[in-house]
Amino acid sequence: MAARVDLAQLADISVNSTVLLLCMIFVARPIGVYLSTMSSSLRWQEKALISWIAPRGIVAAAVSALFSIKLEQNGMDEASILASLVFFVIIFTVVLQSLTAKPIAKMLGEREPAPLGFLIFGGNHFARLLAKELMQTGLQVKIADTNWEAISAARMEGIPTYFGNPSSEHAQRTMDLTGIGNLLVLSPHKQMNSLVTQYYQFLFGEEHVAGLGATDKKEFEGHLPTEKYMKSLGLFNNVSYSKLASMSSQGASLKKTSITAEFSWEDYKKKYENRYTPLFMFDEKNHVKLVTKETTYSEDKIKGIVSLIKPETPVSE
Repeated sequence: MAARVDLAQLADISVNSTVLLLCMIFVARPIGVYLSTMSSSLRWQEKALISWIAPRGIVAAAVSALFSIKLEQNGMDEASILASLVFFVIIFTVVLQSLTAKPIAKMLGEREPAPLGFLIFGGNHFARLLAKELMQTGLQVKIADTNWEAISAARMEGIPTYFGNPSSEHAQRTMDLTGIGNLLVLSPHKQMNSLVTQYYQFLFGEEHVAGLGATDKKEFEGHLPTEKYMKSLGLFNNVSYSKLASMSSQGASLKKTSITAEFSWEDYKKKYENRYTPLFMFDEKNHVKLVTKETTYSEDKIKGIVSLIKPETPVSE
């Protein structure tokens, strides 16, 4: 189509084309969107955003050149204007919408917030406790697991879930990750952990994927996972899955504590000494920061901490 555009011809029709373009943007398109969504549950803000940024001109671009040729063959000499007109509309709307989509969406309140939520792979007891604690901070959280009993327990506790492998093709099609941009791997399934981790390192970015630490048991070099996967391990100060399971069996529980002038960070460490495993901290804006083996933080900015606290007297198994 671009090859058939006559720039001189385009300049000649620029005024009329601009009027037509404005009518399309502010009259024809909103009416079309309104009529086609009358029976939908869309709010007016959503309809307005669709009217502004939804694709237009795709079909016209595909057939305009053909139409102009056929019309010229039928004696309509000015039909060549059609290709230039469609080209003008497409170029103008693409540029205009690209520059204004973000502020328009923000103005209408339809811009999706930053994906700060967590997808947790593993639905064990500890994972469910952590999910509920994160949900209380206002974050989006979802648990994924291939174990139906774990998924059923999570649903009973009001936690959004996905039953299956979160890196599967089915998950790509059906799992809603709105508001979620981080992955925590808390599953005991080593082989699947590696696959899920590497998939979400590509999807979310390496810095947004973390898993529990590896065990101290030495393995044959040929059985070791990739270096990229190993770098993602170290969640909760490099605690292993077996250590978490052991602590849970001894009656450990999650506890959220506010750090104040009356109860400082030093008071916290003195009170719980070696009985606590820090999970995440939050600042005055309630922003969550997970604790990993590489976590650095300024103690004066910590306003609260959530830890797994072992009881003073361990519960006998």
